[in-house]
Amino acid sequence: MGGAQEIKDVTIPLEMLVMKTLVSHDSPANALPKFRAGLKGLRSAYRYNNSGAPDYSERHSRGAYALAFYPHHVMAYAHMFARAGLGNLGLNGGPVRVVVLGAGPGSEILGLLHVANCLDWGELELEIALVDKEPGWKNSHPTTLARAGSEILGSAIEPKSFDILDFNTAQGLIGLQGAVSDSDLVLVPMLLSETDGRGQPGKITDAIFSAMPAKSRLVISDIATYAADDAGLASLQGMRQDCQLIWSENIVHPCQDSHTDLKKYLYMPHYEVPRNDGLIRRTTINMRTAIFSFG
Repeated sequence: MGGAQEIKDVTIPLEMLVMKTLVSHDSPANALPKFRAGLKGLRSAYRYNNSGAPDYSERHSRGAYALAFYPHHVMAYAHMFARAGLGNLGLNGGPVRVVVLGAGPGSEILGLLHVANCLDWGELELEIALVDKEPGWKNSHPTTLARAGSEILGSAIEPKSFDILDFNTAQGLIGLQGAVSDSDLVLVPMLLSETDGRGQPGKITDAIFSAMPAKSRLVISDIATYAADDAGLASLQGMRQDCQLIWSENIVHPCQDSHTDLKKYLYMPHYEVPRNDGLIRRTTINMRTAIFSFG
């Protein structure tokens, strides 16, 4: 198996793909600046985390995320999956039902399939189920999954389902447990630190851990704000007798410089984005990830 350094960087092709979609009925000079306010709101929400997850019900917020975050997150997840390996992910045998909680545009799935392609993991047999509370993301998937898959992988990514669930409601938690209970691999990308709170497991974590079936794997990313040390990870492992922490690592992913048109039209001055590079993205992604097995 090759190393993580052999993973082709697809940041700029993905940025260009998203940009072409967003400006398909207008010029970049007219269309892209409209997403600047959405980008500013996302950065503020992610940086200060004062009100939980950002609000993606607004089209410009989803567009800003797709432009400024999604391509870099695809690569960060690709490198994380490469470090974890086929065995830890439970992908080295038979069809796998993958459930992504808080899926958004689907960065994790594209990252997983991209690294499998780059490192010759063979053709993964995946049944993909996406879950998110924002129905508008479904409008993004023809670009971020279908067309991106065709361009990067040579074939479109077609999830089997996209369920709308709000995990902050009793009905949403019931739906969450139903989705998880029928899974082989569950991906939780940056969800728990936005919902259950900083450092303290809550009802969403309880619902996920209690519903994980035997012989399944759970991948929790952005866990640094959620279980920031070994004791925190041990407390998660202790939520079930048959749960075992099998891999944990902090991935520091340097972001490739962005496409010229994005820098030109989405430029944000330093005073608007404290401690930032002044363009559309921070220079690194720090993503601590833990993988748990059950049964």
